[in-house]
Amino acid sequence: MELIDFELQRTSIKKIIGISNSHIQTEIIKIIKCSSDFLDVKYFNKFNIYLSLKNSKVFLDENKVKKRRNEAWLIMVFSFSFLFVSYWALKDDPYLGLALFFAWIVFFMVSIAVFPPPKKLRQKAQDHIDSYYAEQQV
Repeated sequence: MELIDFELQRTSIKKIIGISNSHIQTEIIKIIKCSSDFLDVKYFNKFNIYLSLKNSKVFLDENKVKKRRNEAWLIMVFSFSFLFVSYWALKDDPYLGLALFFAWIVFFMVSIAVFPPPKKLRQKAQDHIDSYYAEQQV
């Protein structure tokens, strides 16, 4: 029963702040509460898959960012193969060419959505995290 209560609490907090890991959730809630800037509760939502814990401190893991960026580029390159094949297929079979063109659009949009947030936005989030831990040490 205790595990069910824990999971219900974790998922309800995930709906509010957008962070799935329960340990990271507690740290992010502390960061949002103690921030001198008014941070939206969903501020760290876009960084959910890039956040990690080390020594009970949250940080943006640049290795995860690099891996995700590489995945996005691979999807984008893969999507362009559909574009080239659709161009050649349009000459022989317009329906197949059109279907491949729509597949290119889908893969291209997915590749754009997979890219990590910009460096300035990540740096700003890391600054919020660093300032919270700096205040805690004082």
